[in-house]
Amino acid sequence: MNIEATLGKEHAKKLLSIQKQTGQTVGEVLNQAIDIYYQEVQLHRQTSDQTSSPGEFSKDSLIGLFAGSPDLAALSEEILQQEISTASGFTWKKP
Repeated sequence: MNIEATLGKEHAKKLLSIQKQTGQTVGEVLNQAIDIYYQEVQLHRQTSDQTSSPGEFSKDSLIGLFAGSPDLAALSEEILQQEISTASGFTWKKP
């Protein structure tokens, strides 16, 4: 398949840089990039709730913003209890 595309200045620089570093043709670089992106979309499709569109996950500005336990959502109450101390400024409200 022949594809005609116009690249912006930054993407053109990146493409030329990849070609210089790898010795690949434009077609080879694009084929590899499409394979990688396709795998990413398929992985997201398998793990998503199917309510978001492909590519939407990479636009979420909160992804990767916070560091913490990988099971934070499931163990939030337990983690909070461990972190609360007199020095933290948090207190428990009596029922």
